[in-house]
Amino acid sequence: YQELGVQTTTAQEDIRRAFRQLAKIHHPDKPSGDPYEFRKIREAYDVLKDDSKRAKYDKEYRDAQRS
Repeated sequence: YQELGVQTTTAQEDIRRAFRQLAKIHHPDKPSGDPYEFRKIREAYDVLKDDSKRAKYDKEYRDAQRS
């Protein structure tokens, strides 16, 4: 969530919008692009765009917070 600048309650469409906005800035094909930053936001988006991966991530995060 932090990589994309969104909250845990953010809707899928808004997550997609945040990813696209950041991808335009950090894409490696851009002159000022940052491959490392792009990879981080891509990996975050890959988890958050998939409902089952997102649910698993949220559960693991909550469990870690309780420990």
